[in-house]
Amino acid sequence: MRAEEKNILYRANLTSAPIWLIAMTLEYFIFDLAGHSPWWTAWLAACYGGVALRMGMSWLGLKKKTTLVHSLMIGSLVLCGSLFALPVLFVHPLSDPHMMFLIALVLSIATSGAHTLALSRIGLLFWVVPSFGSFIFRMATMPVELYPAYTMDLRVAMIIGCVLYGSLLILLGLGSARRIRHTQDLQESLKQANRENRRRAREAEAATSAKSDFLAMMSHEIRTPLNGVLGMAQALSQENLGERQRDQVETIIESGKSLMGILNDVLDISKIEAGKMEIDRAHGDLHQTLGSVHSLFQPIAHDRKIGLTLTLEDTLPQHARFDPVRVRQCLTNLMSNAVKFTREGEVAITAWAEPATPGLRLGEGAEAIVKVQVRDTGIGMDEEAMERLFKTFSQADGSTTRNFGGTGLGLAISRRLSRMMGGDIIAESKPGEGSIFTLTFTATIEAAANDAEDMQAETETSGGEALRVLVVDDIAVNRQVVRVFLEPAGYRVTEAADGAAALECLEGDSFDVVLLDIHMPVMDGYETIARIRASDASWATIPVIALTADAMAGDREKLLARGMDAYVSKPIDRRDLLRQLSVMERKSGQQNPSRQKLTGTA
Repeated sequence: MRAEEKNILYRANLTSAPIWLIAMTLEYFIFDLAGHSPWWTAWLAACYGGVALRMGMSWLGLKKKTTLVHSLMIGSLVLCGSLFALPVLFVHPLSDPHMMFLIALVLSIATSGAHTLALSRIGLLFWVVPSFGSFIFRMATMPVELYPAYTMDLRVAMIIGCVLYGSLLILLGLGSARRIRHTQDLQESLKQANRENRRRAREAEAATSAKSDFLAMMSHEIRTPLNGVLGMAQALSQENLGERQRDQVETIIESGKSLMGILNDVLDISKIEAGKMEIDRAHGDLHQTLGSVHSLFQPIAHDRKIGLTLTLEDTLPQHARFDPVRVRQCLTNLMSNAVKFTREGEVAITAWAEPATPGLRLGEGAEAIVKVQVRDTGIGMDEEAMERLFKTFSQADGSTTRNFGGTGLGLAISRRLSRMMGGDIIAESKPGEGSIFTLTFTATIEAAANDAEDMQAETETSGGEALRVLVVDDIAVNRQVVRVFLEPAGYRVTEAADGAAALECLEGDSFDVVLLDIHMPVMDGYETIARIRASDASWATIPVIALTADAMAGDREKLLARGMDAYVSKPIDRRDLLRQLSVMERKSGQQNPSRQKLTGTA
């Protein structure tokens, strides 16, 4: 018998013992009236002792599941069943009513015992068989002269009924045992399934974590050499080049940006699947956001000799709270496909807004549904291609990648992002007639921004103040890229190959800002920024900009929480780096107007 079945049996004995004590006490009083007090007192004491033994063994069995305790428990059941049958065998009732009451009492207790003892076949048999056997014995041996009313036919009928009833109780008990065991098997299967599910969940979490770590590592490893390629190409584009050389440099830059786009798509879909992608709603200019995407594709459309139009309807608010980065990403993906698959004709962008709640006016503070429709006159798609359109790593047909390129991630990412922004992307298309994609997202209408600081953050520094910049990176190419970006802008650059060397530089000289890489030998960026901020030196508050290839979700926030003042991801964009330096300079000037430049000294 399994441990859980024993527990059920023990608990059943504990709960049913009081009923049996009451039945035995009633039986004692019945036969006490017959003048058998000494005999019945001893019998009742033995019954109480047997029940006490059952209860004690049941309680002990719930605490200590040993073979001895279980054997004593079964023995107590056999003892109690045998004691309960003794009155019928050895007592001569005075009248029929007493006998009938005794019969009813014996059968009722036998019924209770049959269901309670279902999990113990020995206990079940020794409770039911002695009770009904003693009754059958009394029916068969009852003197005719004392009870002439009990004819032989009546006795036979009662014996047969008793046998059938006892057999029925045994069958019911065995059936109850089977049901209990079946329930236990189901519960065990459920527990096993739950354990398996938890194990798989742990494995899935571990796999997700490993995938995230792998993607973070690959992102870092790819961005690091790509930083050198794009950085040097951007620096080269600032030189006096011939037309042919400038075209070649622009090709390098565009190819690098395309590679960055593929890398970002892979990272985005992984972040979305891992549940780490977040929508950052901020104040933005809808007209400017849509216009920037339109301007981005104008040269491409001109080269392909197709028209490109942008229509902003009157219902579209200019200023609203939304996620400009993700909206631009979704629209860029839609425009990229539209331009790529259109050989002739035009691509038209139309944008408008509708109230999120029908009947309300589109005013300041209202929630709006912004709709951006991209219509092209390209190759179009059939229904089968439409079904695969928004699936990850899927395109219209196998020749699409060969003819037009792409990973098949853009639309899948865009739809998921749009749904995270409270909208969706809907596609309509017919082969040879072009396609219509409608991007929707929610936005809160706001008044025009009046933040001069945000506008100034877009400007570059004049570079005439010769600020001293300490560049800390273990890869010489990355340091060289920063140098060729900053020196033409008027910055004085000092290089350090790790965090320990950076601390030596800070102790021996004064600097205005530190550009700090994160993953370095000897001393990494985390330990370096911790030592800088914990230092008692005057450079403990020097502005530090994280310059890292860590570009996964949450990396920026994690670095800022560690004490960084700003964050620039690799591959480094020259304008972004200069803009961050300009912001640092302006904030420092606001805190101390008498200072004309950033300084890391008192």
